[in-house]
Amino acid sequence: MGRYTRRKFLGSSAAVPLGLGLASVASAQGKPATGMADLIVTGGNILTMNPWNPTVEALAVRGERILAVGTNEEIIKLANASTTRVDATGMTVTPGFIDSHSHPLFAEEAIGVNVNLRRIDDVKTALAGKAAQTPPGHWVRGVMYDDTKFEDERPLNRNDIDDVVSD
Repeated sequence: MGRYTRRKFLGSSAAVPLGLGLASVASAQGKPATGMADLIVTGGNILTMNPWNPTVEALAVRGERILAVGTNEEIIKLANASTTRVDATGMTVTPGFIDSHSHPLFAEEAIGVNVNLRRIDDVKTALAGKAAQTPPGHWVRGVMYDDTKFEDERPLNRNDIDDVVSD
């Protein structure tokens, strides 16, 4: 029998946990789902974020958890009469996004005042109304300003704003 070296010991020590880890992944992927789904999504390009199974065509959800992912045939078996069904043909489903398309700059509209108006006096009135609701020291923010739409012969200027909003 050959000499048992440190290198052989460390190599076999690393192989055991790796083998156990891969075995648990393989067994988890091979486990059939039990129970019925509240929701199934079929026909889509569903991204799983799992490097061993990056995309599937269907998924099942029960409660707030993913019950199973797989083929349309596998997932349809988890549906009953009360299961909500979504046909995602031609769509991509991504995990973790509540809103995968947004324009955060437009969030300013929620705290600013819309000044997409046609007359300078109307803009001043809108700014004055917002200024009355804004605590001292905070900015009054106008959004959607476009002086090319003004009926007036000039753009808004600093003096117009100073008339209605103090420093």
